[in-house]
Amino acid sequence: YVTNEEYYKHLREAELIILPYRTATQSGVVIDAYKASRYVVAFDVGAIGEQIKNHISGELIESGNIKKFSQALNDFFELTFEERKKRSLAAWDYGMNKFSIQNNVQEWIKLINE
Repeated sequence: YVTNEEYYKHLREAELIILPYRTATQSGVVIDAYKASRYVVAFDVGAIGEQIKNHISGELIESGNIKKFSQALNDFFELTFEERKKRSLAAWDYGMNKFSIQNNVQEWIKLINE
């Protein structure tokens, strides 16, 4: 167990968020990663694939494919600092656009008007 303060400290200090879940519905960690401007590498299980835009906000790897998961991690850290920063900013932008209150309100309005 870690406190909220420790959790957010770890997110800020991380360069990449890795989620090797075997099963999941969805993950609040993905949303928190975006808030912290962090790219995510995760197995494509449950609704995780609905939260991550592959090659934009993170990498979705076929469930259980450890070799590809490891390769995605290596590929990220072989990027230059500027390229990693660009991916992190793209993750933040994607998360803020997809999961913001304003976007959710617009989605609800569309549903109501249909």
